[in-house]
Amino acid sequence: MSNIINLSKLQNIGEELLNHYLFVACDNELYNMRQGEPYLITHSELSNLIYFAYGVTLSINETKIVYNHMINKIK
Repeated sequence: MSNIINLSKLQNIGEELLNHYLFVACDNELYNMRQGEPYLITHSELSNLIYFAYGVTLSINETKIVYNHMINKIK
């Protein structure tokens, strides 16, 4: 069951993740830097990261909002 989270909270989650993890973006894809190598992070992996970091389960659409916000902040 997904928690309903407003847009600003979703954007804040994306910005906090950017502050704590190293991500790069290329061609509207999000990469996590693992041991210096870019690793493509999927929506599912991002959802899992958010769950472990914040204890919330996001819907696919909510996760896409966070994902896209992170890409736009990096570019």
